Amino acid sequence: MTAACDAGNVENESSFDKLPDPKTRSEMLRRPDRHLWEQAEKEEIAKIESRGVWVVVTRDQKNRESNHSVLARGLWVYASKRDLKGKILKRKGRLVIMGNLLPSSEELFAPTTSLDNIRLLLSIA
Repeated sequence: MTAACDAGNVENESSFDKLPDPKTRSEMLRRPDRHLWEQAEKEEIAKIESRGVWVVVTRDQKNRESNHSVLARGLWVYASKRDLKGKILKRKGRLVIMGNLLPSSEELFAPTTSLDNIRLLLSIA
């Protein structure tokens, strides 16, 4: 989600506009505008939870095998939306999963098709 900048909360917020977007979470935590980025993180987590994207499980191997759960490593990606003058309008925090660390693709197969195949099936029906 996004964290809109509220000029009333921080006295020198225009100075934040000159800062580049953080590359890592540890970099974000050392910044003076971290509370705004943390708000963007909270909004992203709330969006994910409202959609039922994940279920919290323990790292116990027995629990993972019985529930067919996959533990995935994630990281935060930060971006800010700016106006033409360079003033930050929104801060976005996205939680992304590192797909290269997931199990083999056989376990996570998601079939897809092309528009041509759909047209073919509809023309036969």
